[in-house]
Amino acid sequence: MMDEERSRALSKGMAGLLRHANAPGFTLDAEGFAGVEAVVAAINATSRPTGLGVSFDAGMLAEVVGGDPKGRFELSGDGRRVRAVSGHSVAVDLSLRPYAPGGPLWFGTVVDMVDRIVAEGMTGSAKLKVRLSDSLDAAMEVAIARGCGGPAVFEVDAQRLARDGWTFGLAANGEILVDRFGPGYATPCVMAPVPGR
Repeated sequence: MMDEERSRALSKGMAGLLRHANAPGFTLDAEGFAGVEAVVAAINATSRPTGLGVSFDAGMLAEVVGGDPKGRFELSGDGRRVRAVSGHSVAVDLSLRPYAPGGPLWFGTVVDMVDRIVAEGMTGSAKLKVRLSDSLDAAMEVAIARGCGGPAVFEVDAQRLARDGWTFGLAANGEILVDRFGPGYATPCVMAPVPGR
């Protein structure tokens, strides 16, 4: 079993590949999957994220996927392919389950992003979908996990977004995804600046 630091580094390397196809010659299929061996080869060729000069292998990849508390990755039924379940900056079909918001949803971020989001909405990211939470507490956990600057949470008028034509989907790990949207749909409701800033 690998230690937490190594697992976190590998998870970060896998996320970069499987969300952004950010290695030379590395590609994702239409559903966002890549072959396990291709992921292993790309990580070993680009970064050595294990930190100890230990080569990444398919067993370590399966351990990262299975041990990820947020379910960021998904193996195909035969275990030969892997994908990220959200956060993509390249167009893929994740076969999301339809989701109909029954009220507001929430977006966790950091205080430094508040003015930009108020002015531009959720359009400033390279990610094609916005990941929303179904509770204020869950969004606050996301905001705190971002770790730089104080946490901030926006309340998103999801029902108005739906009335205006946006469709929502539920990812395999329970995240609620929607296409990026402009200003006027999200209102800051919690901000906790870091003391001394």
